[in-house]
Parts: sequence; C-alpha cells; structure tokens
Amino acid sequence: MAEQTEQALRELVSGLPDDAQKTVAGSFEQLLASDVANDAIRVSDTALDFTLPNAQDGLLQLSDVLKQGPAVLISTNSGGYLIATGYISCP
Repeated sequence: MAEQTEQALRELVSGLPDDAQKTVAGSFEQLLASDVANDAIRVSDTALDFTLPNAQDGLLQLSDVLKQGPAVLISTNSGGYLIATGYISCP
C-alpha cells in the first residue's frame, strides 16, 4: 500500500510548482506516519447497518437494501448520497 501511495503522490505533484510539491509531499508524509490507513475499510469488510433518509421522506436501511443484492453507497461533497444496487458489468 505504501508503494502505491508513493506512486500516486509522485503523479499528483508532478505538475505542481516546487513550493506546492513540498507542501503536498509534507502533508502526505504526515498522513502516512499517522498510520490512519490501518483503520480504513477494506474490500470484503462487513459494513455496520445504518439508516439514511430517502427521497420519499422515509428511511432506507442498509440491511434492507442488501436483501436486493450487492450495493454501493456513493457520497457527494454536498452531503447527498446515492445507493446503487444490482450488478454492473464493466469492460
């Protein structure tokens, strides 16, 4: 994971001015040193059940959604979200 993170950092900062590269690199070093990645969700981890309001002024519970099949929760910067269910095939 550290190797992938370092590669992503190199790609991210490659087009930035020198002072910005140093700032971003310093922030990444602090993030990596914090070891926060050990607490991150991983593929195949089981999510805790939760409830969110839906568009019809009701509630949507994760466990109910999962009865329909796999689900993906997409969160937006504006505080909204989308839950997609079913199977999607990608080329």
